[in-house]
Amino acid sequence: MQPIITPKGTRLHIEGRYDNSANNPYNPDHDAPVHFGDQGKDEMMFPTFGVIVDGALDLTMGPLT
Repeated sequence: MQPIITPKGTRLHIEGRYDNSANNPYNPDHDAPVHFGDQGKDEMMFPTFGVIVDGALDLTMGPLT
C-alpha cells in the first residue's frame, strides 16, 4: 500500500452500508438484531486511520485550523 500525501484541510469521508434484509443471500437471519461488537454476527464498521507527519515540516506555526 502506498501512502497518500494530502494537503492541509483534507477531509476523509467514510461510508458504510449494511443490508440486514431478507434480500441479502449472505444474511442468515434478517430478523436478528444487530449490535456493535467484535463478533462476525455483530456490526463490524469501525473505520480507523493513521497519520504520519513529515519530520522536516516546521510545526512552530501553531495549530492547524
